Amino acid sequence: MKQQMLAIACAVTSLISFGQRAAADQAADAATASGNLEEIVVTAERRAQDLQQVAVPIDVVSGNAIESHGIVEANDLNKLVPGLAISLNGGYPQLYLRGLGTFGNVTNDSSVLPSLDGVPLATGAALQGAFYDLQRVEVLKGPQGTLYGLSSAAGAVNVISNIPTHTFGGTVDIDGGNYNYFKFDGAVNLPASDVLAFRVATQIVNRSGYLSDGGDDDHHQSLRLSALYSPSDALSVLLVADGTHIDSRLGTFVCLPLAEPADPWLGPATAQCNARLAPYAVPQLTPDDIDRSDSWGLHAEINWDLGFGTLTVLPAYRKVETNEIYEPGFLLQAATRTEQSSIEARLASKGDGPNNWLVGAYYFRGAQDLLSDRVTTDDLVPGNPSTLPEQFDFDLDTKTYAAFATDTFSVTNNFRVIAGVRYTDIKRDAVGAEVLPAPAALGGSTSDSNVTGKVGVEWDVAPRSLLYATVANAERPGGINADSAPNTYAPEKLTAYTVGSKNVLFDGRLRVNAELYYWNDKDHQENELAERNIGGLTILTKNIDKVEIKGIDLDMEYYVTPDDVLTLSVERNDARIVHWVYTAPLPFYAVAPTTGCVTTPGAITNFGFPFGVAPAANVNCSGLPLTRAPDWAGTASVQHTVHLSNAGSLVGEVDVQAASRSYLATDFLPQEVQAAYAVLNASFTYHLPGDRWTVALWGRNLTDKVVYGTTFERPAIGAPAPDLFFAQIGAPRTFGASLRLKF
Repeated sequence: MKQQMLAIACAVTSLISFGQRAAADQAADAATASGNLEEIVVTAERRAQDLQQVAVPIDVVSGNAIESHGIVEANDLNKLVPGLAISLNGGYPQLYLRGLGTFGNVTNDSSVLPSLDGVPLATGAALQGAFYDLQRVEVLKGPQGTLYGLSSAAGAVNVISNIPTHTFGGTVDIDGGNYNYFKFDGAVNLPASDVLAFRVATQIVNRSGYLSDGGDDDHHQSLRLSALYSPSDALSVLLVADGTHIDSRLGTFVCLPLAEPADPWLGPATAQCNARLAPYAVPQLTPDDIDRSDSWGLHAEINWDLGFGTLTVLPAYRKVETNEIYEPGFLLQAATRTEQSSIEARLASKGDGPNNWLVGAYYFRGAQDLLSDRVTTDDLVPGNPSTLPEQFDFDLDTKTYAAFATDTFSVTNNFRVIAGVRYTDIKRDAVGAEVLPAPAALGGSTSDSNVTGKVGVEWDVAPRSLLYATVANAERPGGINADSAPNTYAPEKLTAYTVGSKNVLFDGRLRVNAELYYWNDKDHQENELAERNIGGLTILTKNIDKVEIKGIDLDMEYYVTPDDVLTLSVERNDARIVHWVYTAPLPFYAVAPTTGCVTTPGAITNFGFPFGVAPAANVNCSGLPLTRAPDWAGTASVQHTVHLSNAGSLVGEVDVQAASRSYLATDFLPQEVQAAYAVLNASFTYHLPGDRWTVALWGRNLTDKVVYGTTFERPAIGAPAPDLFFAQIGAPRTFGASLRLKF
């Protein structure tokens, strides 16, 4: 694979060099040509840089794209970023990149690190309600352990808000659509003096549920207050406070196979779905699911120019509290509280010499408290019910210390060597108690120290073409399941080999970025709804021996004319389990576990409570694909602008998001497969003269395609007939209008 990557990279280099020379012959200064691509500035490497000069594969979603594509929740980003798969488990976003992610264990770190304004977030729930008044969202693909630390083994999602400026102005956005959709976004910039400015931004969303029983609605309110103090050119202090309140039924599940095939959005609290539960001793589903959460935080960014370099300090605090009641085949009430405090300090060179360095230190303290109360059945067997109430409390404390450094050294004017290293020390302590069905102690502790890093080279093949190659590793920390011992899992360790190229061609009208990658992931952490050692069900994390991920990512944007823009993003991803063999208890009725993996009879084994000494099955899932990792995924769009003389302009855009077939759960059952799909969207936007007012008509998922997210079999160990599944479902066809004012 590595030889193939090198050969393809050489071929790409030759083609790029030829194309760049041809473009240079046409114009000496492409940057000033009409209809050129705009420069995209990112802070992915903790300093402002042109996207095309950063040796990291990055997908950037601009603030305008967030507005025009209706990005309101984290999972809406799937529309624009191939390889990214976010779905909601209750109100918790589950972030996956190229098959690596977290299913829903709130005490398990994600493989994809979410952050807000450069501050890492301990839980993806803090992203809910954050998508308003944004500069951009940066999605970094591949290990980011050097600068981002633990929990960024697969990548990072950086949400970056607008900051105050010293000019009065603002925006008002009002959206309305079917399902009683109403969204208000507002922001105003208030300069108080030459050195002090404030910004106030808010979002209010109200929408009825997509499901027939009212489930999967959205009701939230968000507020962000910012202050920027710049007493001199050398010093700036940014203070930000934000908060979000959610009172919804987000992420509600539907029954699979579909209880009513003609209506995929038939809610679970309906007669058709409840009829599936009739043979079993489980509560009937009712439309009483709730997702109430409150999130608020404070953070600051202090930048001080010391002459030889810039010192940046980011202190932060955040608290997220959730209270959920939902019934995906069992009655569950869960309350969680996540608190985090952190501080990061960085000293970066000015970037005006051959050595471009950065050093820093990081401290994190986090506390997560989980109270779970559910009524379920351990053995879903008609005629043999076993109703079992479960209740436990689990508290996890985490402390992390880290130091890091990066350096880019210019060997020549167009060839650079890059290197980075990070030392991390992490300690976790958990305490808890099982109340029902039988008292038991939960908890334990883990600690780990590790060194991760990155090395690579950058080569400016031509003035606007970069070729790079890197080797990077990252670690996802081990942790503690909400169970009795043995209840720990090992750290996940990923090494990634990347060859990439970034190019601007044809007078600055065409951007072509490509990446070849190979990831070797050992002790991969996978989450699933499973039986605990002490009985009862919860989401547990376990290790898979080894997985491999390899593929190619291509991103293009082309200004055919100043008024016609084409975009294409495609990812070919082969994500496979190399080796995963485990032993599972056979249920009391002695049939094989319901799985698509290969099963063979095993030895009589003492599994402890509730099974005791029981027959076992050897389960071999080697060779199967990772979940939420389609072989092909992509987006494409066509945009055309019509100028109406002195009457403004009309912009029409059609875009499509598509993906091939993929598994959605590690049972690997046909009922848990997402079929190939293509989602079509369109919009028409009228810009009035002066561009202060815009009016848009839009339609999303115009062909009413069904796209599932989180999917699982009804909690049971080896149910005799795997015919009861639940899945989170995406939005149906929606349409509406938007009005925007800039002042």
